[in-house]
Amino acid sequence: MIDIVRPVRSHYDLELEGRVRAFLLNSVPGLDEIVVNASRGVVTLEGYVNTDRTKSLCADAGQRVAGVVRLVNQLEVWPGTAWKREAHEIGAETA
Repeated sequence: MIDIVRPVRSHYDLELEGRVRAFLLNSVPGLDEIVVNASRGVVTLEGYVNTDRTKSLCADAGQRVAGVVRLVNQLEVWPGTAWKREAHEIGAETA
């Protein structure tokens, strides 16, 4: 049996995540939901945005937050809100 050991997230990581998330929400117009994870100053953005420009703005803004050593932009572009409708419809079908 293999045990998966997950690193303990530091207070600093959690604080950095919150600062990046708040800065993005205040800096990038029309931003909906993204996931921000931090580990030792490396910040990863995940989730969906409507345009390539929004994806780029998120990366640029996220790198400007104090404490960000490196930013990994794993945001995916899904034009419009079709992905939300599809997710909702899939959830309704399985319920």
